[in-house]
Amino acid sequence: YALEQKGLTENTIVIFTADNGAENLAFDRLETFNHWSSGRYRGVKRDLYEGGHRVPFIIRWPGQIKAGSHSDEVVSQVDFAATFAEIIGRRLTNDEAIDSYSLLPVLKGENLEAPLRLATVQNTNKGEYALRQGDWVLINTANGATRKEPAAYLQRFGLSSYPKDTQGLLYNLKDDPGQKNNRYQEEPERVASMLDLLNRYLAGERCAPMRTQ
Repeated sequence: YALEQKGLTENTIVIFTADNGAENLAFDRLETFNHWSSGRYRGVKRDLYEGGHRVPFIIRWPGQIKAGSHSDEVVSQVDFAATFAEIIGRRLTNDEAIDSYSLLPVLKGENLEAPLRLATVQNTNKGEYALRQGDWVLINTANGATRKEPAAYLQRFGLSSYPKDTQGLLYNLKDDPGQKNNRYQEEPERVASMLDLLNRYLAGERCAPMRTQ
């Protein structure tokens, strides 16, 4: 309404999103109100599970984005930098926003021959990482939660806790959005390929080098 009053509606991009999944108070809300804030996904803020990172992304751009359209493309908020730079005609240098991809083709509904991003890296403040590639996500640790998940929550959704017999976790989010079935041992070639890509990213490929201090 304020934009309409100022006559800015047609020249303003409005984005509704969030910076992370639900806080861990979601576990209390589940017990008290029978409501799980992460929907069909496992995890909360700070977790490597999908519920810790998947957020709404709604954008309005009159004359550019078709109203009511949607996309299944995996994108990241770090892509805003390259996107806005392209919109205003700012050419980024090779060392600026190197992990950012312009979303303009997605926003305008163009048919992409390949995914916009080869993969997306997720991490926690404990220095643990996950790699999302297509429908697959690799978690490079034996547990994707940063805090112990309540037993009642695990039992309610049929989840196992803290597996001790694996170095990592691998899930197909299309078949298993709740991340119940770890396929790390079943898919050694996929694990090796995704680990290689993750390590290349951590070493600085299409990513800012890791801090040493």
